[in-house]
Amino acid sequence: MAFIVNNTRIEFNDYPSLRKYQALLDYAGDLITLMEAWYDNNVTELEFMTSGSTGEARIVRHSKSAIRKSAELTQKYFKYSEGDLTVLCLPINFVAGKMMLLRAVISGLDIILKPIQSVVLNSVYDRIGFLAITPHQLYQSYQKDSQSFRNVSILLLGGSGLSQKHEEVIEALQLPVYIGYGMTESLTHVAMRRVNGPDRTDIYTSIDNSIKFRQSGDSCLIVEAEHLGEALHTNDMVELLSESAFKWVGRRDNVINSGGIKILAEDFEKELSAIVDGSFFAFAQSNEIYGEIPVLLIEGSKQNFDLEAYKKRVDKLDVKIKPKALYFVESIVLTKTGKIDRRESLLNLDEQQKIEL
Repeated sequence: MAFIVNNTRIEFNDYPSLRKYQALLDYAGDLITLMEAWYDNNVTELEFMTSGSTGEARIVRHSKSAIRKSAELTQKYFKYSEGDLTVLCLPINFVAGKMMLLRAVISGLDIILKPIQSVVLNSVYDRIGFLAITPHQLYQSYQKDSQSFRNVSILLLGGSGLSQKHEEVIEALQLPVYIGYGMTESLTHVAMRRVNGPDRTDIYTSIDNSIKFRQSGDSCLIVEAEHLGEALHTNDMVELLSESAFKWVGRRDNVINSGGIKILAEDFEKELSAIVDGSFFAFAQSNEIYGEIPVLLIEGSKQNFDLEAYKKRVDKLDVKIKPKALYFVESIVLTKTGKIDRRESLLNLDEQQKIEL
């Protein structure tokens, strides 16, 4: 099995041949470095950089045996076979893209290499056994060509939550679509849920019985996986259903404590996704009376915002999930993996671009 670039097959261990495609693939140098490390028996660990969406970006190291086991569990779960085709759609500087490459090598997939773009399947119409992309890439690709996913057997989404517009596209697809739960520290997904069709669910289930879940005293998920070694303590608040299943509630970092009532920013965002057009997120702002109040940061212009239409829509919501103010910015800061960077986005709020509610 091999890399495929411009319809040319390049065997995985012939990675130096990728150099001739550096003008096409801006990640060719990083890919060669990755392959050199993978095939070097003196290298026992590989480095993975976290996205920085929930804190300072840092390096996490995983053993090659853990990487191999993770790839094998994914193949076992999705039942794709040696020789199946996939496409690299995610940056290889971070765990999702790097693991897609390593899954191809370990499981013997053919993997098409092309520039990483929002529209992922233009001109790629061969049967694709397994494809991993972000919800944003799904939406942009579907808008460009609604038939572009017709030859995809299994679609895995990750990297961000699902908005209403994402879910509308997902329901229109005639193929199984999953979203994974995982992070750099867990070598991507350790749990999965189906997000369309009759098996659609909001429950994440372990991808293998060697991966089990428990809960900390503050309701955060703890992952125990044989291939990862020591237990992984997360900041994700969950409703634990069993040692193999949970419902994701939200990030502990994003709890807004308003007058003693604890509200998750994710609850705001889910309810308001059908009300606020464009990109936005909720956050806590200090308040003398309530301690904290829920506020929205919206990408766009205060002057062009239809406040009356917003008020009519939001008045129907529970009072606990009504924002107390709106801030506007020209653009919300994203991490290199396309996730909203809440911390960076909030550094320079402009009081002139604020609407009190």
